[in-house]
Amino acid sequence: MPATSKATFIVRLWADGDPAEESSWRGEAELVGTAQQCRFRKLAEFVDWMRQQLSQIEPDSSSG
Repeated sequence: MPATSKATFIVRLWADGDPAEESSWRGEAELVGTAQQCRFRKLAEFVDWMRQQLSQIEPDSSSG
């Protein structure tokens, strides 16, 4: 069975304006178990940061 990678994020979101508009969302996120945090003014900034964090996660070879 292939190794599994896992990550847990705490994400807080709020809308400054119309929540239907992507540009109104702001937030902050944390990768649990690390000191890695991100504050963002656009959802795309959060997604980019999360992808970067996930690319650095080591597979857990003990799972399965």
